[in-house]
Amino acid sequence: MSAAPSNKPPSKRPRIANSDDNRRNDAASVPVQQLPRPRGKRIHDSDDDDDDRAHGSSKRKQRLQSSDDDDDDDDDDEEEEEEEEVVVASVNAKAKGKGRAAQQDEDEAEPATFADIMDRDYTAEETEVFAEQIAEGIKKGDELNKTVKTQAGIFLEIDLQNFMCHGRFHMKFSPQFTFVTGVNGSGKSAILCALMVGLGGKTGSTGRGSSIKELIKTGADRAVVRITLSNEGLFAYRPAQFGKRIIVERVFLKSGSSSYKLINGETNATVGKSAHDLAQLKDALRIDVDNPISVLTQDHSREFIKTASPDKLYDLFLRGTDLERMSNMYRSFKEGNTAIGLDLKAKSDELKVMNKEVERLKARYESSKALQQLGNRINDLANELAWAYVAEAEQIVEKETNELTKCQKLVQNLSAEVAAADKSYRAASNEYEEVQATRTAVHRDTEELSASSEMLNRKTVAARRAVNQAQEEVKRFDNQGNSKLQQVKQVERDIAETRRRALESKQKRGQAVEQNVEQWQRKIANIKDEADAMRRKLVVVEQHGQSFSTDVNSLQEVVMKFNRDIAAKRKEIESITSVSKNRLAVYGNEVPEILRRIDAESRWKHKPIGPIGRYLELTDASWAVAVEACLKDTISAFAVDNFDDARRLEDIMNQVFESHKRRPMIITRRFGPLFDVTRDSPSKEYLTVLRVLRCSEAMALNTLIDQNKIHTTVLLKDLEEAQRVILRTDYAALPHGVTTGYDKIGTFYEGGTRSQSSVANKYRGPQKLTAAQPTSQNVESIKHELRALEQRLHENDRQLAETKLAADANKRDERTLRSAIATKEREQSQLAARAEAIQSSAAEIENDATDVSDLEREMQALQEEAVSFFARAKQIHEAQVLPAQAQFAECDKQSKEANKLLADITRSSEERDEQLKASDQKQTQAKNLLTRRTAQHLEAQQQVDQRQAVVLDMINTAKSTKEQAQQLCSVAIPTKRTSGTIQKEMESTKQRLRDEERQQGRHEDITREYFEKTSMLEKSMADHNALKDLHGRLDVILVQRAVLYRDFRISIAQRACQYFIRLLALRGFQGKLKFHFESSKLEIRAQPPSQQDGQSSGSKDIQSLSGGEKSFGTICFLVSLWHSMPSPFRVLDEFDVFMDQVNRSLSAKLLTDFAALQPFRQHILITPQSIDPQVSGRKDIRVEVHSLAKLDG
Repeated sequence: MSAAPSNKPPSKRPRIANSDDNRRNDAASVPVQQLPRPRGKRIHDSDDDDDDRAHGSSKRKQRLQSSDDDDDDDDDDEEEEEEEEVVVASVNAKAKGKGRAAQQDEDEAEPATFADIMDRDYTAEETEVFAEQIAEGIKKGDELNKTVKTQAGIFLEIDLQNFMCHGRFHMKFSPQFTFVTGVNGSGKSAILCALMVGLGGKTGSTGRGSSIKELIKTGADRAVVRITLSNEGLFAYRPAQFGKRIIVERVFLKSGSSSYKLINGETNATVGKSAHDLAQLKDALRIDVDNPISVLTQDHSREFIKTASPDKLYDLFLRGTDLERMSNMYRSFKEGNTAIGLDLKAKSDELKVMNKEVERLKARYESSKALQQLGNRINDLANELAWAYVAEAEQIVEKETNELTKCQKLVQNLSAEVAAADKSYRAASNEYEEVQATRTAVHRDTEELSASSEMLNRKTVAARRAVNQAQEEVKRFDNQGNSKLQQVKQVERDIAETRRRALESKQKRGQAVEQNVEQWQRKIANIKDEADAMRRKLVVVEQHGQSFSTDVNSLQEVVMKFNRDIAAKRKEIESITSVSKNRLAVYGNEVPEILRRIDAESRWKHKPIGPIGRYLELTDASWAVAVEACLKDTISAFAVDNFDDARRLEDIMNQVFESHKRRPMIITRRFGPLFDVTRDSPSKEYLTVLRVLRCSEAMALNTLIDQNKIHTTVLLKDLEEAQRVILRTDYAALPHGVTTGYDKIGTFYEGGTRSQSSVANKYRGPQKLTAAQPTSQNVESIKHELRALEQRLHENDRQLAETKLAADANKRDERTLRSAIATKEREQSQLAARAEAIQSSAAEIENDATDVSDLEREMQALQEEAVSFFARAKQIHEAQVLPAQAQFAECDKQSKEANKLLADITRSSEERDEQLKASDQKQTQAKNLLTRRTAQHLEAQQQVDQRQAVVLDMINTAKSTKEQAQQLCSVAIPTKRTSGTIQKEMESTKQRLRDEERQQGRHEDITREYFEKTSMLEKSMADHNALKDLHGRLDVILVQRAVLYRDFRISIAQRACQYFIRLLALRGFQGKLKFHFESSKLEIRAQPPSQQDGQSSGSKDIQSLSGGEKSFGTICFLVSLWHSMPSPFRVLDEFDVFMDQVNRSLSAKLLTDFAALQPFRQHILITPQSIDPQVSGRKDIRVEVHSLAKLDG
């Protein structure tokens, strides 16, 4: 069994419960009968005097207050306290020897005296004595109750918001005893769950889910739990900071996260916001909500009462009394000390090796001192070399100074040559400028003449263009005049032709009009009669069309119904056939491989089940479509017990399925027994989905009940039954347990609504569910029904085709008649218009006369335009053509003269260009000479500057070299040798030194390594001695703690035995607790009064008793363990689940009597039963009863 969680870091010294804790746990206990004690260390019991109890309590209070004042120094304080204990323990050599013997077996056999105590059977007289002692204890408890003060760590109030079934809830608790009653569904256990998770308990320990988001009320996105704790009394936690009331608030979010807040209940100031702050508070107040003895949930209570084995009872004893945590911490420290011992041995071996290494380095250090002489010679040579460098630098400075003087003389000579070249360049430049001015003047005259010539040329071209344009204009007007004369002649011919045609047309039209008028009137009458007959026939055809349309719609609905029935029958046959061959094929080709890998995997905590439909069979195959519509994708889903298994199954699916394929759902919920849904199901007159299913796996059925509500979904034969059962506007009028329904074709119904979403549109694969035993007779029967439906469908198809053909023919006749009627109407309109036009033309013919006046006027106008055009042409010739020809001749003469003058000036300009070119060459030569002399002078000057810089640098270098030499050797060393000779000798000496160091090592390295190794040896020896001392002290501490643990376990077991015997005696029972420490088992043995003959006899295992007697004995066992618990409260959920009324009342009285014995402890009991007034009305103890009503929804 795993250790109880600890809030302190592992590095801290484990806390071993001592006699002070025992006195704190039993601060209000009464003296008990002294049973034989084990030999050896004295065990403190509840009969210690008040002074010792107060002394132990004050020590604990000081320890808590000191931790409050300086949290950061907890580890140091505990280490100092441990060292003090170790020093005291190390003095006792005898205890040390005994401890190492006891260390090898912590759980060795207990003394015989203790075994005798637990193996005894007590007589009726002894049990009566125990009962009297309990009564005396209750009296003393009554006296203590009068002065009781609220104990730190007990529950005062709880507020819930959107937590589980509670929207808003508030409750106050009695500081001593509180009953919470109510029927199932009233939210009693939700209060216990809130107390646990509100104080940081694990969600899985509550039995109400695996994740905190499952605790949020449906429809809400967050939940809040606020718990008010008392912080008064001797053991109050930081009262100055936290006040007398501490509010612990935890907020749960739908995302699965949560947050904590610690609030001072007096000032409403926030004093903590982390789980670590809450852990420190719980550790100080000794609160452990995950301890099943401190908080016994409904599931643990039932399991504990019904099936608790000796192994589980012993584990419960260890967890409830904190012995398991102490044992685990002892083993952890023991393993750590063993590791220290192994490390100590390894360090001893390392010290031996290090000691030998130091001796070796010492010998090398002594022998390396001879190398110092070569080093001194190298230093002397280095000093001589430095002063040789100084002498050479001074010689170089003198040489560079001479070269600088020569360069300065060269610069002076080049300066004179540059001045002469500059004079020649100025003279050439003046000559060039004079020639350039003359050339510019000639070029300016050339440009002016060129512009004038160009202007004359443009004038000549413009004059020529004006002559051409004027001549073109004269020609255009002449052409237009000739054209008008031709048009006049054409008009004369048109007038003569028009007069001839008009005479012939008048004679012919007069005769035709008289003949056609009567003929058109007869045609109009005939067409009107034909149109009326067609309209009467159209009315009959339209009536036939409406009749055909009604017949087609009716036949189409019948055909669609037959098609749906036939598809359903074929699907049913296909499903029965495929399922009979392979039940897994309907769930996908990948499912067999998934099942094979699930069987091959060995790391499952609980092996997954699935697909869900694999375990289902229908008692009536006709409901297959409806059931699959209800189950939806859940039928192909897999169910797992926990999230680890879910992740493992998801990995398998990722390996088997391709990425684009849809995968089955994975539903995670705790595996357990089959749900009892009798109370929520409708009456038997309604057929539900659950009632037509047979399931071979309880967890598969639980999943469908939870996910798809199959116990409240009814199956409906038709719409009429749906209207009678579900389709009601008032939800309250629905039958009990009925929420939704499906009919045989998969139509979904809900109160007041109807969905037409048929399952046939969703499930296109083979049917997954079949009858329990599909047979060939079932298939043949369905096939017979299918053939009958197909025959009826064929007949209806034939009738539908014939009706459609008749309807199409009728429509064609209708369209033909309408088209013919429209044609006749158009013909009638056209004939009437034609007759009217003929009658009009007859009157016009008589009055018609040939009119050619327009043509005559047109001819006269054309003649006038021709005369006008000829006059305009003559005018333009005289006004424009003759002047333009004269202007052109003048411009042409001036242009020729200007071009001749321009040619003369151009020749003169070319001569000036030749002179300018020669002057430019002379100037360029002078400039090049000046540039060369200037560059030479600049180069010489740069050489002078460079040499000056070099000389200055050499002087500085010589000065720096001399200073370095003085720093290396303050006295100048005269030498005639060069630096190369000195350096060669120094290199030779260094090579000798390197050869020696190659054989022996560098003296500096040897010295440094020797002293470093010596220092490391001294430090390692100091660490070894300190570790050795620590190992010895830890051996003593572990021996002492092993003895304390054994004695403390005996003391707790002894006390539990005593209280168990006394509590059984209240009802006249006899019994005992039998501890087997070697095999880690605990037996509860009891004998009811009905099986006693007045003599001491062997008691029986509690599992062999009746339900009520077993529950009573179990309650006595829990109460006996409560005496050894440090928690400030005890909570039981449904403690009386298997008790009758007598045992329930007696157990309630027993628990309240126990509460009277411990006035500083709080007790909260949750039960669905009512409380005996004698218990709830007690005056000697503060008892409060909260009755909860059943919650709506």
